[in-house]
Amino acid sequence: MTISASEIAGLLFDKDGTLLLYDESWAPINREAARLAAAGNETLEPELLIAGGMDPVSGKTRADSLFAAGNAAEIAAGLVAAGSAVDVAELTVALDALLSAVPISPFR
Repeated sequence: MTISASEIAGLLFDKDGTLLLYDESWAPINREAARLAAAGNETLEPELLIAGGMDPVSGKTRADSLFAAGNAAEIAAGLVAAGSAVDVAELTVALDALLSAVPISPFR
């Protein structure tokens, strides 16, 4: 089934987990964001996940965290403040690309 742009009445963004499963869909994205920000420093990656609000072991993300509530620029600034050596502007561009490619999540 193909839908034309004129048939789309609106878009629903549900990053808070009300309709879509947040941890199952966003944990891999958060991990990739931390990997990008760590720039090869594997020791730093889990620290950046924690700074972003995600438990690196369980994959659960706090609802009020940077990853759950922040946009690409806010996440980039937070990860740099937490120890990333990547330039904030460069990281923002990389995170924008990552976040714009997020697949549709499984429904509850």
